[in-house]
Amino acid sequence: MFDFIFFIYLLYGYKVGFIDYSILIPFIMLFSYIIFKNEKIILSLPKLILYLISIFFILFIIAGLSTVYNGSFVSEYYLKPIRVILVLTLIYFYFYYRKIKLDKLLKVLLYVLLLNSIVVLLQYILFYFSISNTFLFHPDIGFVEAYRKPGLTSGFPTGGMLSIFGSFLAIYLYFKFKNFLYLYLFFIFSLSVFLTARSAMYLFLVLTPLYLYLFGIIFNRLRILLYFVIVSLLIISLIYNNMNPILEGTVNKMFANVINYMETGDFNDYSTRHMLSSDHFKFPDTLKDIIIGNSLPHTSSFVVSDISYFRILWSNGIFALFLYMMAFFLIWFNSYSKSFYKKLSSQDILVTFVFFIVFIMCFKGSYLFSRVIGDFLIIIFIWRKYFDKKENCSFN
Repeated sequence: MFDFIFFIYLLYGYKVGFIDYSILIPFIMLFSYIIFKNEKIILSLPKLILYLISIFFILFIIAGLSTVYNGSFVSEYYLKPIRVILVLTLIYFYFYYRKIKLDKLLKVLLYVLLLNSIVVLLQYILFYFSISNTFLFHPDIGFVEAYRKPGLTSGFPTGGMLSIFGSFLAIYLYFKFKNFLYLYLFFIFSLSVFLTARSAMYLFLVLTPLYLYLFGIIFNRLRILLYFVIVSLLIISLIYNNMNPILEGTVNKMFANVINYMETGDFNDYSTRHMLSSDHFKFPDTLKDIIIGNSLPHTSSFVVSDISYFRILWSNGIFALFLYMMAFFLIWFNSYSKSFYKKLSSQDILVTFVFFIVFIMCFKGSYLFSRVIGDFLIIIFIWRKYFDKKENCSFN
């Protein structure tokens, strides 16, 4: 229960003003655990984590220089490096002192992700029966979307990515423990994906068959892909035969691009057309903005892009973007096993899909080392790099 609560606060804790409860509560929990167990307090960190901390400290300095030079403060990039440093340190010491086994860690993370998917489904059900439109909505969400639900997160794509991560983790655990419970959980996660964001839904539809195929190849159980197709067809049939205005509105919302293509021959609707417009892919046009950015929020008339890479470029300059990308790929490739280039393991497949999803979704929003999503990647990285020992992992 300690581990479950720890990760609940880490991933879903609110930030109120300058107080970040996603850091504060887990820190208090870990510190209390160290004191209660009379553990020896250590202050040393591995070289790679120190290297990452150095990168984010430089990013903090760059953001500060940009803020001073431009006279505009953007907390998104001024405070983010400090938060990432705290998360890196907190997660490392958490694993160091807790000595949690792989099986337990994966199950804890699965149920932490499941909580969000259950809230997504409850939000939709309460909306469906006209009971509540804002059940457990994050306070940062400024509007209520009728047919899409965010769960415990502050955005629909974030909730969608967590549902995908949960579904892929459930498949991993199904093959490890041969327990059909994880298949049932997989379909709960899958259903919640369709109630979050279209970007997450399309990634899920494209990547899930490939993910199942690769697992089927490794474990010689390709029939899992057949199960997925059969159950998907049954669910589609059930929804089609019980269509009502709310379900119809949900289907129209989630598959707006497909419906628009069938009716007009154009796959883009207003949302995707705007996302692909020059507003989001506009490069800085002055040397000063390219080097140090303009430290303006993305909602200003100068920086309207939602794309993570362009937002960093506009706000803090090209060197900051380079450092963020360097840090991202460092934790990605250091999350693989040492035998990755010799033999592809199921864990490496899971790592590949999770990081690839975040990389692609950064073209949709600001998810590069963001709260929740960035924290989840750091959990994977630190565990795989420093605590995934052979004695704790006998699974392919």
